[in-house]
Amino acid sequence: NTLNPTAANSLVLNSSSPGSGILLNANITSNGDLVLLSNATIARSSGVLSGTSISITSTNGSVGSGLARSGTNVFVNTPLLQVHGHGAAVTASGSVALQNASAGNAASFSLSTVNGNITVNAAPTQTTGTTLKLSAGGSGNIVHNTAQTLTATSIELESGTGNIGALATPILTSSTNLKANTSFNGSAYVAATGDVNIGDSSAGSAFVLSSSGSINSSSDIRSSGSLSLSSDKNLDILYAIALNGSLTLTAGLNPALGAAQLHIKPNGIILASQGDLLLNNRNTTNGSTILIDSNSVLTAFSTTNLGQVRVFFGNTFVPSAGSTPANVTETKIGGLILYGNTTIKANGPVTNNLIAVNGLIGFNTDPLSSNAIVLNGGTVIASLSGQAPKVQLRSLDLSDANVVSEIQTLQQNGYVG
Repeated sequence: NTLNPTAANSLVLNSSSPGSGILLNANITSNGDLVLLSNATIARSSGVLSGTSISITSTNGSVGSGLARSGTNVFVNTPLLQVHGHGAAVTASGSVALQNASAGNAASFSLSTVNGNITVNAAPTQTTGTTLKLSAGGSGNIVHNTAQTLTATSIELESGTGNIGALATPILTSSTNLKANTSFNGSAYVAATGDVNIGDSSAGSAFVLSSSGSINSSSDIRSSGSLSLSSDKNLDILYAIALNGSLTLTAGLNPALGAAQLHIKPNGIILASQGDLLLNNRNTTNGSTILIDSNSVLTAFSTTNLGQVRVFFGNTFVPSAGSTPANVTETKIGGLILYGNTTIKANGPVTNNLIAVNGLIGFNTDPLSSNAIVLNGGTVIASLSGQAPKVQLRSLDLSDANVVSEIQTLQQNGYVG
């Protein structure tokens, strides 16, 4: 059936005969609710659907086609939307609240706005092999107003310059693959359930992603503000860049999952500009490790007193001098390099280079052995700060031999008189 312009207080368009679809080729406007029901595909050649609420259902076909961004998407102008089909591609002209949605097996679900918010009041129900894409155009935000989790094999979250989630209410996801991208002043806050692979992702301000399982990425993750990646189990990262803030990588938040690894992959690039760089494995179970793999470059830079690099286990970094391991070359210009009570392990044959210019590079494996932190050859770790480092003592109890050792280390390096 081909539909032409229609106006009504409330409108139901039903094409439920077997094999019968709907082709939209002009504006259809309802002053109340607008409902489209079809047995087959609902497609569009032109026109916009308008109503105080819109419900679009295809029982055996798609709504729009695939993930196309124009032409074949169904265009709507409504504050409230429901979409059901074996695949859907819908674009809203302004802000829209997704009230209910579903896509079939191996299908795709795409909802975008030209310039407006996407508010998720009910998560689309998906089955295996699906792709779920939410794209808020312009300054539009993606807002999650439900405890329901977005579930699909692959999830892509986009905003032009708006926010994706919020610190207190991140976007809840469950997927094998995940991307989140925004720009300008936009921040991204995402909480993943289970193991997840992160594709190219970015934010114009803060980027915060957590997982109740493991996080793996061989893609570019960056933020023009601060960046935080945290996982209950393992964290395997290749590229992570914070261009104007601190960068925090945290693994092992749930020791009940067993030993955890924080791994910077070979040839990795980790950069915190105008902030500190923290690599922290919270899991102190035997077998937990922090591995900075071969030829990786880790840098913290700041024109202030930031720009410190801390690599440690447990909840708090405790400074302790330790001894310089083999296969390490130090360059200190007003900086400080600490290895912890048990020191660390550094592999060859290519030397690992540590550079502290008015900065701090601190390691601590406590309570694990030196093998818990490994530099795997050819690594470069640099702390470049505008001011000499400020190191916090664990306490002022001079009867504690560890505190005395920390003070002596600072004296030897000229930081305490």
